[in-house]
Amino acid sequence: MRRHSFTPRPGWRALADESGFDFHTDEDRHGVWFESVAYSFTLAQIEEDLEAPTAVLHRLCLELAAEISESPALMARLGITS
Repeated sequence: MRRHSFTPRPGWRALADESGFDFHTDEDRHGVWFESVAYSFTLAQIEEDLEAPTAVLHRLCLELAAEISESPALMARLGITS
């Protein structure tokens, strides 16, 4: 894995907001999206180290979404109305 540093694009927050990506900063004004850093991986790293755990996380997310959608209590807890 390689870490790359960048100069943030001018006006990226406004551009993100206009595109509907309005969760780049949390309610305490802490950034959760960072324009100054990116990472790159080799194909081997992706195939050998990332694909299997990503598939497991995806499966777990789908299972949780199914469980939540079948539970009025969990839906209410998450503020999701039917």
